[in-house]
Amino acid sequence: MIKVNGMIQYTAHSAGVETHVGEGFDYVMTGLSEGEDGSGRGLTIQCALADPDAGDIEQGMDSYCVSNELGLTVYGGVRAVRLRDRSMRIEFEPRAAGELGLDDPVVEVELAVDDESIEQLRAGLRQTLSYGRERSRPVMEL
Repeated sequence: MIKVNGMIQYTAHSAGVETHVGEGFDYVMTGLSEGEDGSGRGLTIQCALADPDAGDIEQGMDSYCVSNELGLTVYGGVRAVRLRDRSMRIEFEPRAAGELGLDDPVVEVELAVDDESIEQLRAGLRQTLSYGRERSRPVMEL
């Protein structure tokens, strides 16, 4: 990981999407990490497969959630995401960046993965970032 003009930049060697069904909670998770084994810097974006219920809304959990390699998690909070060629840029709201322990709200990730992984990432981002409350949905250039 490096910082350029305060912005966090790193190269991901793993990216994709997983769907989990069973055990009481069905969800889809989109993620990337520096290491092929999931180690190093990384982000996951997750959402339930079912629509948010009254309890989710009451607790502010009626949106996708974003977690990082430190285990820090925030619901909503992505302003914009752009995926072009082999580069992804995520811009977080300042509140979300702070809750994720980021010094800067912009993260740029070079994708050192195969084309199939990039297409999985693209589809996963569309699905997860479109979940839940309308006001939390980011501008997407995918």
